[in-house]
Amino acid sequence: MDNDGINLDLWNKLSAVQKKTRIEFALKIIINVAQIQKQSLKNIKKFGNPDAERFLYFEKTLDDIWENIKFAISLGKGKNRKFAFYPARSVLENFFRLDYFTQQNPQEQKNIAMMEALKVCKIMYDQEKTNNHTEGMKSFNNHYQKVSDGTYQDIDSINLSSLDAFPSMKEMMKRSNLLDGNEWYFIYRSLSESAHGKFMARLIRELDDRAEYIRSLMCLNRIAIETIKITDFHLRFKTKDDVKRVIIQAKSIIERQQS
Repeated sequence: MDNDGINLDLWNKLSAVQKKTRIEFALKIIINVAQIQKQSLKNIKKFGNPDAERFLYFEKTLDDIWENIKFAISLGKGKNRKFAFYPARSVLENFFRLDYFTQQNPQEQKNIAMMEALKVCKIMYDQEKTNNHTEGMKSFNNHYQKVSDGTYQDIDSINLSSLDAFPSMKEMMKRSNLLDGNEWYFIYRSLSESAHGKFMARLIRELDDRAEYIRSLMCLNRIAIETIKITDFHLRFKTKDDVKRVIIQAKSIIERQQS
């Protein structure tokens, strides 16, 4: 187990209530550091000169990760906590895309950001075209041309699949900087089984909705830690001390001996 993982020997001795309380608290203090990082990113945008496409993609993907983590925690108090696997799955997808994005050189990062934007324009344009909405087509085509700047085929000619900026989830996890990246594919598949309403996933979920919630938050705890590390890297380690501190604190909260 790496330094950021949970000591399962200690974890398994805790009651369900203790697990839930501790993992929620740990995530909340990690979110506090994420807020510090978010402010740093805002300052860069305000006073610096970031590469527009790359910066926007990174910033919006981060926002989505943290919004989904907060959403998962918000489900913990009610009967809907068993559905925390939905935001957990979304977080995994966005994190491993962000991890892959971070590994690329600046030009390739720009290409990824452009392709993600162009793909949305293409999807919406095709929908408007199907419905014969001329104004909508014009609007999305204008956005497409502005982003593409002549680099890609025109919106009518380009194939949607050619705008896929990322490899498969399995491949991204295999290439991940996480030491146990390959193991995350099993976790991702398990979350997908739940998200797709598969029979066995529903049975397991209905047996113990709190356990399902805790399992989702355990995944999110690890991903939250990795996310603040990636963000700190992009901030050129401006929040290094905050990141180190909160990792130690979160681990201590989860693993402290029972009184």
